[in-house]
Amino acid sequence: MRSLIIAGLIATSFAATAIAATPAKPADLRQQRTVPSASLKDLSADFIEFYEKANAAKPGNSTESDSDRRWNLYKQIYNFQLPQTEAETRASLESAWPRYASLIKDLEIGFDAITPKPLSMVNILNSAMICQRPLKLHFVAYVGSFQNRVWAQEKGDSIEVNIPLETPGEERTLAVARVLSRAVYNASSNWQAGQPRNFAEFMIGEGVVLHGMRETLSGRKLDALLGVTPEQLQKLEASRKSIAKQFAGKLTATSFAELQSGEKLIEARYLGYLLVEGQLKKVALADLLRQAPSDLAKGLEVPVGKFAL
Repeated sequence: MRSLIIAGLIATSFAATAIAATPAKPADLRQQRTVPSASLKDLSADFIEFYEKANAAKPGNSTESDSDRRWNLYKQIYNFQLPQTEAETRASLESAWPRYASLIKDLEIGFDAITPKPLSMVNILNSAMICQRPLKLHFVAYVGSFQNRVWAQEKGDSIEVNIPLETPGEERTLAVARVLSRAVYNASSNWQAGQPRNFAEFMIGEGVVLHGMRETLSGRKLDALLGVTPEQLQKLEASRKSIAKQFAGKLTATSFAELQSGEKLIEARYLGYLLVEGQLKKVALADLLRQAPSDLAKGLEVPVGKFAL
């Protein structure tokens, strides 16, 4: 296992800044920049050690099945806890086992093989949003079972970002960008990013995350950022008026769980993206994030109404 404290690499991060009645300009905020810390736990070497021992010849007196031996070695040497039950982890390991052989050379590179570089993505996001609160990231590079699970969770005063090494490609890139964009947004917004107080905060927050992804992944189309097909995006665009109409009366709603999953979530993200896009013609993203929460829903009434026409 490779553990590192990464210092001085996130060069465009900023100190916590007091919020004035008039949002501070990004140029002013950049004069108070700081370098947050980032650390890394690279589990690639642990996985390779487990894999090689599991593939080695069994002792002549062993009565273990291959499956039992793999699982026992997994727990002894690797034992990475995925967000699933132990039985699910074992089943997914068995299913993935034949696929690892062709990846071992790539897995030996570990965290350094991840592109785009997560730290570069954080730099870009911080330049656009400008953190108000300290941002401490702890990256965990792990080998999973080809499920492409990228997730973040709070661990003390850090945000742990888990990135799978066995699933390189566009799907992982988009997932990493989404998680990092949300983490920087949570550290930058003057709203309750993690627990939005009303639907307006939630919808704009989802739009901000998508625009953060667009900043880090230039050239990606909106369908890729939303995680939908081009045909599904066309359907959203054709339904824009009806989507805006149904959300127009919900901006100040404090209970909106039914709008946070499935098709309604995609619609909220889509409209949030369009609303943020309109706001960015007037203000920088960092300024938008510093609007008073009480003004947010009121300020969206007119643009949402225009989309509903």
